[in-house]
Amino acid sequence: MQKNSLLFIILAILSTIILLIIFYPTPKTGNQTTDTLSSSFANTQEKIAFLKEYVNLPSEVEASEYHIVYFSGSGIGMGPSEWDFEMVFSLKPENLKYWTNNIQESSTAFDLAWAKELLPKDWQLSSKPSYYARSGELTVFETESIILWKISTID
Repeated sequence: MQKNSLLFIILAILSTIILLIIFYPTPKTGNQTTDTLSSSFANTQEKIAFLKEYVNLPSEVEASEYHIVYFSGSGIGMGPSEWDFEMVFSLKPENLKYWTNNIQESSTAFDLAWAKELLPKDWQLSSKPSYYARSGELTVFETESIILWKISTID
């Protein structure tokens, strides 16, 4: 009798594991793995809508250019997620304060070489930037109302 009970328990556990594997819930948005350039979208609204699926923006932005690389570690073979977000934004001047609210200015300048390929040619940067550590490297060109933001887990 004990052998049958033990066998029944083992079969129940195995059945549960198999059902969990088959019907494992995925995130509401599905697999978010991507390697996307903003230039692949037709207009500013599409660019910003896509970006908001990956990043919480402190304020509305006027325009954005970016390269989003994201590997989702969710699903059955769960593992760590990795990302490399390179983003440039044009803002209304009154929205700059939301990006630097409650964060300290960094005494270290960041390497901005990555931004050269993303910056539109008509976005001229001539003022001295301020640097902040905000979930990565946030660079603010206050005079131009332009922000460069790099967030990465990839070395």
